[in-house]
Amino acid sequence: MRVPSSLWLLAILGAYGSSACGSTEAAPARTPADEVVTPSAEKPSAEVSLIPSCNPTADGGGCLPPSHWVDKLCGGVHPEVALHMFRGGSPWKRIYSRARAPAYNGAGGPSLSDERVERGEELIALRRNTDGRGSSAGELSIGDTAGYDLLRWNGSCVTMHDGEYSTKAPRRRQHARIEWRWLGEEVRSALQNDGNVKQAYVARRKECKGATLGQVSKKCVEREDSLVSAIVEYVRSGGPLPEPSEQL
Repeated sequence: MRVPSSLWLLAILGAYGSSACGSTEAAPARTPADEVVTPSAEKPSAEVSLIPSCNPTADGGGCLPPSHWVDKLCGGVHPEVALHMFRGGSPWKRIYSRARAPAYNGAGGPSLSDERVERGEELIALRRNTDGRGSSAGELSIGDTAGYDLLRWNGSCVTMHDGEYSTKAPRRRQHARIEWRWLGEEVRSALQNDGNVKQAYVARRKECKGATLGQVSKKCVEREDSLVSAIVEYVRSGGPLPEPSEQL
């Protein structure tokens, strides 16, 4: 029996309609090419600085960073952050050790037990303590445990009680030893843009021949001290530094 051509046409149109409107067949997987985003649509994420904003103290003597940030900072050793904090022109409150003392970190982080805070050493006040714990920024209270959590030039934290420090800078400010090998490559490169730092670095490398641990010559120690002094001078003068590469 022959089927009329009109019926064949209706069957074909019906099949097409079901595949276009009512099909349950899964859509083809998207390829990487489908996910391409044009450059104009991309939005680069903004860099977030590790250095907090200024929180003025009640006595008007400088700024203290937020307590939660101090917890993170003092949980480790962060020399690159320290260079930014001590940088010339920064608003942070400076205080100075009255005597040689153990470098004890009362904030719960590591203590560099083989070191001492030297008399006249420059320190950054991080947090005011009234009972052995951090208090609100700028709160002034005198007691047996009142004092500050402090930052040293080497990036470690120490804790001092009232009477162990002075807010008046000594005639000759001291500083903790900065370890060159603890600094990231970008910071090292920025420091060597300064002629004095570069010269001290080359002299140190030549004398010490790459040695950083164990027995080293007296001349090597002198060259190391000269490099640290050049770095401190550069930072105190407000020399530019890249953002710290450290994680808090």
